[in-house]
Amino acid sequence: MKKFAENQLPSIFGSNTRPASAVKDLSVLKNSGVPFANYSLVVDETIEFPDSWDDVQVFTQPIRANSANSPVQALLVVKRNGKPGYVSLGALHRRGLKQGDYTCEFTKKMDELNSDYDRIEALFGKTIKCTRMANLEVQDFDRISGERLEGKTRNVPSPVIEYA
Repeated sequence: MKKFAENQLPSIFGSNTRPASAVKDLSVLKNSGVPFANYSLVVDETIEFPDSWDDVQVFTQPIRANSANSPVQALLVVKRNGKPGYVSLGALHRRGLKQGDYTCEFTKKMDELNSDYDRIEALFGKTIKCTRMANLEVQDFDRISGERLEGKTRNVPSPVIEYA
């Protein structure tokens, strides 16, 4: 997949309250990455990844509105079913509350990589597909403050991903 012109990219969801910014220095992706999945996959969806670093376009976006301390998700520009779109890098390595709780081997392998930078590099030129959804038990957080709700968990649908 080659790079898209900015005018070809769709609007980023929630950018009116959580402004997204283009990443100029890709070394910021060498952090571990947050497993937040605002732009995840849906069943039967195909995602094509960039071919090289020259083709990589990334945007960052705060997870919570109006919070200076909000974690930031990384959104990679991809082809979603042949059209320009985004995927949360966190959606590719999401895991459950219990150690080793993954929906598929793909997310386990992505989580074993050290950073979003490494995940992007491992996916150059690859295509993936969501075959079904499975529930993961995750820690629950207050939707406004982002504070952990001790002793509370919730089930979230998470994609089962395979190489296409």
